[in-house]
Amino acid sequence: MNHATPRSGGQQAGRRSAGRWSARSTSTASPRRATSSTAARSPRSRSCGSTRSASPTSASAPTSSSPSSPARPSSRASTRSSSPCRPAGPPELLLHLDRLQLPALRRLVLRGWIGPREAAILAERPLLARLVELDLTDSKPQAAGIAALARSPHLRGLEILRLHHSFDTTAVSAALADTPAWTGLRELDLSRNIFTPAALRQLGRNPALAGLEVLDLGGAIGVNADTFPAFARAGGLPRLAVLRLAGDRIGDAGLAAIVGAKQWSGLRELSLRGTHIGPRGPAALAGATHLASLERLDLSHNDLGPEGGHALANAPHLARLRYLDLSRCDLGEQAATAILARLTDPETLALDGNRIGDAGARAIAGRTEWRRLHTLGVGGNRIGPDGIVALATAPQLASLRRLDVSMNTPGERGWRALVESPYLARFVTRHWRRASEIYSTVLGPEDAARTIAADFELRLDRRGCFGNCPVFTITVRADGGLDYRGERHVREKGPASDRVALDRVKLILAALARFEATEPGKRGPCGVRVFDDETFAVRVRRDGRTVEYDSERLCPTAPAHAAMFSLAYRISALLDTDRWTTMN
Repeated sequence: MNHATPRSGGQQAGRRSAGRWSARSTSTASPRRATSSTAARSPRSRSCGSTRSASPTSASAPTSSSPSSPARPSSRASTRSSSPCRPAGPPELLLHLDRLQLPALRRLVLRGWIGPREAAILAERPLLARLVELDLTDSKPQAAGIAALARSPHLRGLEILRLHHSFDTTAVSAALADTPAWTGLRELDLSRNIFTPAALRQLGRNPALAGLEVLDLGGAIGVNADTFPAFARAGGLPRLAVLRLAGDRIGDAGLAAIVGAKQWSGLRELSLRGTHIGPRGPAALAGATHLASLERLDLSHNDLGPEGGHALANAPHLARLRYLDLSRCDLGEQAATAILARLTDPETLALDGNRIGDAGARAIAGRTEWRRLHTLGVGGNRIGPDGIVALATAPQLASLRRLDVSMNTPGERGWRALVESPYLARFVTRHWRRASEIYSTVLGPEDAARTIAADFELRLDRRGCFGNCPVFTITVRADGGLDYRGERHVREKGPASDRVALDRVKLILAALARFEATEPGKRGPCGVRVFDDETFAVRVRRDGRTVEYDSERLCPTAPAHAAMFSLAYRISALLDTDRWTTMN
C-alpha cells in the first residue's frame, strides 16, 4: 500500500525506448530550424523519413544530473533533437556527426551503440568540443575505445560521463588509469562494471580525476571488502561529494576505509544500500566528525540491528541529515526512537521494515517542530492502531508528498483515523476507504437481529498466490471461539487460539449473506481460466448443512468471483488475523 505521489515522467520514459541516439544542443537557432537542419544534413536520415518530424522537446534520455547530484544546474535554454530510426550502422552516423548544424552541442546519448571502432570515430569529432555530458550506457567500447576517448582533445570540457554497464572485461577498467582528457569531469558513472584490484586502486589515484565530485561504483564486480580499502587509501578524488556504492559488498571494512579517507571530508551524499555492513559498522561512521557536511545517507538493506542503530543515534554530526534511508536494517523499537530523537529536521525519512512499532510511530508524530519532511516510509513496522492514530493526527505530516504505511496493522480505529485525517487528505484513496469499510465493526439493526445457529462454524483457507501472499487457515465457531494455523508468509506459524465478540460473528454472517446473493453456485460459460491472484476457500456449516465455496471454481467474470475476495478480506479483518499474519 505504497501511496507515493505518481511521477510525472511516464511520458518521457515511454519515449526513451524510441531511439538510442539523441543529441541535446543549445543553439541560437530556433528549435524548429535546428531539427530540420539535422534531417537535411545527415545523409542517412533522409532514408529514415521520420527525423524531419521529430519533436525538438522529445526526451529520449534522462536529464543531465540527478536531483541529488551536486552538479551545477545549467541556465542555458536547450532543445533536443532525436533520430527515431536507426541508420545502416553507428559508424556511418558518427562520421557525419560534424555535418549536423548543432554548433553548441552540450549533451550526447549513445546508449548501447558504441564499440571500439565507434569510440575511436567519436573521439575525433571536433563537434564535441563543447560537449558537457556523454552517455554511453550499455555500450562496449573495450579498452581501445576508452583509451581513445580518454585522450580525445575534443572532450576536455566534458563534465559528466556515464559508462554504466559498459565494461565486459577487466582490461577495460585498466584503461581508466590514464585519462588525460578528463580533467574537467565532475560526475562519473561506472556502476555495474568489472574491476580488478589493480584497476580500482589506479582509479583511486588517477590525478586527472582530481576535480571529480560524483562517483557511482554501485553493483560493480570486484568492488568488495578486500579491494575497496585500497581504493580509499589511494588518496585521490579530493573533491568527492557524492559516493554511491549500492550493492557492493564492502562490509564493515569498506565503511571504515571511507571514514579513514580524510581527503573525502567534503562528502555530502553516501549511498551504501545493501553493502553487507553489520552491527559494528556504524560505530566507525558515528565517530567520523570530519564528515560533518554529510546531508544524504543510505544504509538501507544492511544488518545493522539495534547495536548499529544506537551507534548512529550517538553521532551528533548526523543530526543535520536531510535524507536518511534505514529501510530493512532491523533496528528495533528503541534504536529507531533514539535515531528519531537525534534528527533535527529531515526531508526524507525511510524506516520501512524495522519493527519500530507504536513507540516509533509516536516518536515521529511527536516531532512537531519538523517542517521540511516530504517523504516518509514506515511500512512493515508492526505499527498498530495507536501508532497509526498518532501519525494521522500529527500536524507536521501535512507537508508530506509521499507516504508508505503499508504492511502494518491499523485495525478499524487506525483506518478510520487515516481516512478522516485532515493532514493526510492527499493520500486518501479508494483503497484506504475500502480498508476502512472492511475493518468496520459498526453493527446495524438488521445485522444485530441475526441469529447464530448453534452448530455454526466457518473456516477460511487463504491458499496463497504466485508470490508471498499469506497462507493460513482460520476457523470461527458459534460461541466466538477461534482456531488459527499459519503455514507460509505469515508472522506466526503453527496453531493459535482466541475468541471474538459475537457481534463480529454476526457481521461475518452479514458478509456471507451478501456473497451468497451473487449466486456463487450458478454455472455458465467461463472461457479461459487463468489464476495468478490469491485463492480462497470458505466452508460453512449451519443448521446441519455444510457448503463450500472455492474461488478457483468460480468464473473470473462472474460477480461471485470478485465477491469472494471481499468475503475473504472481510472475514480476515473481523477476526483480526493481521496480528498473526502481517510480516515486517
